[in-house]
Amino acid sequence: EGCVAPSQASVGWGSTPEQLLPSWACRITPRQESLEDWARRLRLQNPALLGRLQQGSLWLDLRTLFPEQLPTVIRAFEQL
Repeated sequence: EGCVAPSQASVGWGSTPEQLLPSWACRITPRQESLEDWARRLRLQNPALLGRLQQGSLWLDLRTLFPEQLPTVIRAFEQL
């Protein structure tokens, strides 16, 4: 189950770790697997797919996704 939801993305660590940018994220909740196992399996993909676990879902920030990378993301989910 998934949706696109408003989000906040961290600018980075360094000197401004608490600075956030408004963003959008895919919010995805697995139906049968544990969230942690699902996130682990995505991290083990090649390339690794990283997100944050929050509010019982996996959040994938769209701010860092280029349109040409979308087929790779779709394939990662198809392999779960």
